[in-house]
Amino acid sequence: MKSKKRIARLFTGLIFCMLTAGISGLYAQVIEKTVEELSRDSKTILYETCTRIESLWDEKHERIHTEIQVQAEGYLKGAQGSVVTITVPGGRVENILYEVSDMPSFSEGEDCVLFLSKHSSGRNLVTGATQGKIKIYKHPNSGTRLVNRPVKEEPSAKKSAKIYDESTQKTEAVALEDFLVEISTYLGQ
Repeated sequence: MKSKKRIARLFTGLIFCMLTAGISGLYAQVIEKTVEELSRDSKTILYETCTRIESLWDEKHERIHTEIQVQAEGYLKGAQGSVVTITVPGGRVENILYEVSDMPSFSEGEDCVLFLSKHSSGRNLVTGATQGKIKIYKHPNSGTRLVNRPVKEEPSAKKSAKIYDESTQKTEAVALEDFLVEISTYLGQ
């Protein structure tokens, strides 16, 4: 009898700890992709300027998504026209914020290289979550357009899927033109 009471107390204590400590966060897990894999897995690759951002409810008023309109500067794969709309899960409508982990964020006027895939609904999605958006910036002295490209890691003897973690991603600054040439090489151009 004492054993059952002890188990009941331990179980109650465990439940109490879980409720008071709470869950710090739930996160999606995204498989880490190389630039070559992003290039291969994407239907469209472009470099562009973000011109408009709008968050909207879905048709059932259950989820919020954000539509990002971009002005294409150039395409490396799958040209879609001068203006492209990208959909990202999550966003803010009035005072309601719907966050989805590992999704890229955009700012109007921001330049970036985008790797896009097509959803079955026909919407453009960013391939590889935050990995599929690489911001373009200008060197403060020379004005050269640069990107922080993910560092190529040496292949390991054991090939296993690695979970992507943006906070630990190693990058190196390279000229935009060199990065575009690298992507073109992966595409066989």
